[in-house]
Amino acid sequence: MVPGSIPAIGVDDVSKGYERWRLLPRLRAEGRKLGVVTAKRHRTVALALDRFPHLAEQLDVVVAHEDTDRHKPEPEPVLAALDRLGAAPEEAAYVGDSPFDIRAAKAAQVFAVAVGWGGIHADERLLDEEPDAFVRSPEELLDVL
Repeated sequence: MVPGSIPAIGVDDVSKGYERWRLLPRLRAEGRKLGVVTAKRHRTVALALDRFPHLAEQLDVVVAHEDTDRHKPEPEPVLAALDRLGAAPEEAAYVGDSPFDIRAAKAAQVFAVAVGWGGIHADERLLDEEPDAFVRSPEELLDVL
């Protein structure tokens, strides 16, 4: 969540997403706050972050399953992250690779960015959710944030 973005690269696939995570120091250098909103439990997130401590250092907030009563595609997890960051929806973007991510972002009234690199959902399925932006590479992501 940057007055920019919440990267939504699957926590269970952090090692495969390393090239994407390398964008985080650049975003932080721009003064952006970063976070993860996930349906996974904190214990699962901690396993990934323990394995990649350099990733944990880049995050200002992690909102996991047990942090909210309602979950994506509802807006509550995204709004919880905004609250913890002291940010307003119009100052933030949510970057996601699933239809639930895009729905949650739109419901929270943040800039919704769909990424086509998740490999789980077809581009057309993501575009059906009408994100504010759609990108296929990390470099494209930098251009829209």
